[in-house]
Amino acid sequence: MAVPIRTAVAALCASLAAALLTTAPAQAAQAGQAGQHDQTWSLSAGAHAPRAQVTLDDATGTLSLAVSRDGRTVIEPSPVGIVTEQADLSKDLRFLHRKSRTVKERYRTKSGKRLDRLVRMNETRLSFAT
Repeated sequence: MAVPIRTAVAALCASLAAALLTTAPAQAAQAGQAGQHDQTWSLSAGAHAPRAQVTLDDATGTLSLAVSRDGRTVIEPSPVGIVTEQADLSKDLRFLHRKSRTVKERYRTKSGKRLDRLVRMNETRLSFAT
């Protein structure tokens, strides 16, 4: 049974947003280049799955998130960040490191043809500092 695209995209966006707030100290490494002054990271579960792309503008230190599926835009590049009374995590960011892993979860539903379910996900955590 396929996961609805909205559910997959929402989960992907929520995971990326949570990952963007991780700021543990680590050595910086360049993951890729989108433009002359931008670093870009991509995550996808497969050929026809949604593809999330996070871009850090090196000039301003701002992050953006874009999502596509099968070459079609699902979410246009949108700014990502949180501003609170104590900190502004929307600009002047610098990349620290990327950590990726595969997550497998089992759960049981109350109804349906298959009660026992297994889901595999790709998780990527991007760490930034201000």
